[in-house]
Amino acid sequence: MKICILNGSVRKKNTKKVIDAFKKELSTYGSVEFFEVNAHELELSYCKSCYNCFLKGEETCPHKDVIKGIFAEMISSDGIIIASPAYSLQVPAALKNLIDHLSFVIHRPGLANKKGIVISTTAGAGHKEVAKYLKQILNFWGVDKVYSFPIRVAAEELEIKKPLEKKLKRGARGFFDDIFKKKKYNPSLKNLFYFSVMKAFYQMGKEEQTVDYLYWKERGWFDLDFFHPIGFPKNLIGRSLFRLLTWTLKKQA
Repeated sequence: MKICILNGSVRKKNTKKVIDAFKKELSTYGSVEFFEVNAHELELSYCKSCYNCFLKGEETCPHKDVIKGIFAEMISSDGIIIASPAYSLQVPAALKNLIDHLSFVIHRPGLANKKGIVISTTAGAGHKEVAKYLKQILNFWGVDKVYSFPIRVAAEELEIKKPLEKKLKRGARGFFDDIFKKKKYNPSLKNLFYFSVMKAFYQMGKEEQTVDYLYWKERGWFDLDFFHPIGFPKNLIGRSLFRLLTWTLKKQA
């Protein structure tokens, strides 16, 4: 099993402690390989918003030399962990810059059906907002199950006591089991709506054979109601949403 970790922590203190606790716990269940990216150590200029990754493919990104290797590790991993402290109620700039460079994954969800963990820490406030944002990012990248751990330290130095230790153990066990058993989760209505919107929107690129259209077609997602087959009643909801959205987009075209 391979896990990719995107670490937004600069100090390598509280957030790093929680990451290490997860790594230690996951390793008790079996052989686990970890690939860790420390966002603040990357030599990565700001995203230029050039749209190359959207229109021509991520290989045309001006900063592809940095992004290509990271994304390849994410794709080859079974699960993704994103960990971040809260800076002014949000993620640090270096992590946000990395996420900005991965915006194409929202268009072409290369992490479909993978599992994720979100860790956010703070001495004061913002941990819930950060966790919510990162969970949404993982969902938009295709991750179908996210274990979320917003942690308020209320001190400069985090001490992992029994209550938090138990939560981390339960999360690590569920995360490991989901990956090992290749479990697939039914989407929330929000994620089902997002999939239906993207499906309807990218199908309109058939004539121009856009990068997004070809990506979705190759994976057979135009024939599905979600990234994997889902049962009643959500499959019916998904089809109804798709028909409504297709009709709306054609009317506006």
